[in-house]
Amino acid sequence: SFCMVDEEKTCVAVTVYNLAKGRGVTVGDSVAIPEPFLTHHQFSFSGN
Repeated sequence: SFCMVDEEKTCVAVTVYNLAKGRGVTVGDSVAIPEPFLTHHQFSFSGN
């Protein structure tokens, strides 16, 4: 799992299944998700 942030500062939590052990996304990588399954969750924390 990791978070992505776009240029509008929108944060998206991403979970990727079936990666090889020791593989993953690192800072600065580009990520393409060809068939995303999206769910939207609204929440607040400490009034923010």
